[in-house]
Amino acid sequence: MSASGRAGWVSRLLLACSLAMLTVPVAHAATGEGESAATPPKPRAASAAKKESTASAAATAASKAKNKAKAGSTPAEPAKKPVAKPASPPPASAANDGDNMMVKRRKAEPQVDPHVARAYTALKTRQPALAVENYQRALDTNPTLKDAWLGLIHAYISMNDPSSARGALRRLLEIDPKDPQAQLLNIALLGGNPSVQMSELKILLQQQPASGPLWFALGNLQFKDNQLQQARLSFQKAVSAEPQRAEYQFNLAVTLDQLRRDAEAVTAYVRALDLAEGTPVAFEPAQAQRRIAELRTLLTQKRTPEP
Repeated sequence: MSASGRAGWVSRLLLACSLAMLTVPVAHAATGEGESAATPPKPRAASAAKKESTASAAATAASKAKNKAKAGSTPAEPAKKPVAKPASPPPASAANDGDNMMVKRRKAEPQVDPHVARAYTALKTRQPALAVENYQRALDTNPTLKDAWLGLIHAYISMNDPSSARGALRRLLEIDPKDPQAQLLNIALLGGNPSVQMSELKILLQQQPASGPLWFALGNLQFKDNQLQQARLSFQKAVSAEPQRAEYQFNLAVTLDQLRRDAEAVTAYVRALDLAEGTPVAFEPAQAQRRIAELRTLLTQKRTPEP
């Protein structure tokens, strides 16, 4: 792939990811798919009972077995090993979180306002007017529902109605002035020079240094400004803050890809795909899969990473 073709591919992916990223929390709320970790493998069957240490115990066990045989019982067969090879192991931090993720999935799914669900579907099918109608109905019932306000803002933006979007954003900021999604939308709607936007994000990050969405937004701006090393660090901070967000892993992978850190990029792409399984995401998994195959070919050529 040529340098220009590679840059164009990356720009399209990052643009889709950065623009759609702000709607992902709404997607999770509407679909009830907030947990995206792969289901851990079932434990193997327990080993056979310990051998009896005395002759009398052995005789007793034999007698019991004989009685069970008479009754028609059959000893269970040992568990078979899986035929398929296991997938590449995820990073240790994700593996350690497996039990916690299992517990979370067992909890009852939160009830989602049906109007929010319908509105989100309308946004996905490019019917912003229908989305506005349903988000407003949800807000009539619950005026402090942040997912509905965020969705309403995006619906207005899709309708090219920045005035209504700003009005909805003001209401959302009144509900929660520190909501990172609202802060990002505020910066986006105000417009301005990217360097000014980066400065505003850095100020917000001084107040909220563990905010994944803020680090993610800063990384996108830095990437577009060709500050690739800074973007890599920002995306890594976003991943550290919210390691289960597939989009964060994906943009980190794209940045590592641009820096020609191919082995690290493959690892990040694979991790993003693992997290994206069964979950609405703002990138195309098939494109990531193709890029993984291309990078694995390039790895055989041992390209030199960018300094």
